[in-house]
Amino acid sequence: MTQTDTGTYYKAPVMGASLRDRLARARQWDIEYGGYLSNHLTHNWVVMSAAGAPEAKLQWWEDLYTNKLEEKPAREEGDLDPPRTLPADHAVITRENWRDHFQTTRIGFPAYRNFFDARIADSGISATLREYLPALLPGLAGAALHPLIHTGWGVEAGSSEMTADGLAYMATAFQPLATGDRHSPPDPPWSPEAAGPVAAALAFLPDAQERGLSRIAQEASQTEAYMRLDRGRFQPRLIAFDDPALPLGAALNAAGPVGLPPETEPLTAAIEEMTALIAAALRGSGNEFFVLHGLTSLHAALVLVPHLEPRDQRAALAHWWRAAMATVVAQDFPGLAETADLLKTWRTGRNGGQSVPYRPTDADKDWWRQVLGEAFVSLDEHTPKAVYVLWRWTEWEAFSGATAALFANAAEHLVKPHPSGRLHENLWISGAFSDASQEREAKDAGAS
Repeated sequence: MTQTDTGTYYKAPVMGASLRDRLARARQWDIEYGGYLSNHLTHNWVVMSAAGAPEAKLQWWEDLYTNKLEEKPAREEGDLDPPRTLPADHAVITRENWRDHFQTTRIGFPAYRNFFDARIADSGISATLREYLPALLPGLAGAALHPLIHTGWGVEAGSSEMTADGLAYMATAFQPLATGDRHSPPDPPWSPEAAGPVAAALAFLPDAQERGLSRIAQEASQTEAYMRLDRGRFQPRLIAFDDPALPLGAALNAAGPVGLPPETEPLTAAIEEMTALIAAALRGSGNEFFVLHGLTSLHAALVLVPHLEPRDQRAALAHWWRAAMATVVAQDFPGLAETADLLKTWRTGRNGGQSVPYRPTDADKDWWRQVLGEAFVSLDEHTPKAVYVLWRWTEWEAFSGATAALFANAAEHLVKPHPSGRLHENLWISGAFSDASQEREAKDAGAS
């Protein structure tokens, strides 16, 4: 199911013939609905098409997601919104001013979409990414990482429209994590001498937990100033990392740069660490919803990396790592001890002979097809999206047997039967000190 290599680790999937037309047609709906919720319609189309699903399955998903069927998806009820119109007095986005209108609370989305449409028409997707994506990377945590996801998955599908939409979304939802002039971030955010992604995470997160950073983020998000943002419960806790009056961003910056190889050396080993880190975090957290976004956004970043210059490739991975750390803090460290244990087992396996690139057997491939099929039963696209990512990473044949085993473990846990009979119930939102988190803990305590 793969074709030409575009990097040491990455292989592009073969997509269905109808996908690009569908992705272009998706512009009849806005990129968001309900004020701040991200439209995921296109994401599952990409998953289904790359997994070889028939056209009828893609149409079923459209009918389900747009509430044309009696069965409802797991997302909030309500139809998707029509495309927003640009205010008459909004500036035209140009090459000269395109950096001046970031974070425009989404009103500038049509102007940025028009701008990136024109850039891609003139130069193509790859050249546009190389020129414009680097300036957007420090803000990739915006809108719960969905703009990054939208961009990367649009590139994976070869869709000019979805890619332009994603870049426009990255601009208007731009959310830095203590990287601006008000802070003292590591510059660059990566270094060959620093601890690698796994070691750096296992040093930062327990310290952040000890210092009570999750509660600080939660309390800030409940103040009047943050609640006026009307960005839900998760995003304000990430926004708090950019508040210089709080210790969150300073703690992230004090962790220093993340260790990545010099620009003249390949990134594959470091990328394997990042995939193992987030797969372990997803499995260790018991399928926590926003940790899952860390997984699907890393896939997006890895799709984009081959289109960037070496320095910007490393910046993309470093900014993703910072966003992943902020996400775990914001969600009150779900399953941190379990994640650390999984990573310890992964390291032992990798160092004990399972370090050679893994080649799936025919039986392995049959197993993944079965798991993908089980994931498509879910009425919530997040489950098949995560299983798809874990399958794709395995199919790259670039990582070790220990890493492939971790991917399989995480995927199997995502599709395990749920007592309710509803597969999407396997996902849960911890939210720092939220009711959902307390209910989950109470259920787990009762089960034990």
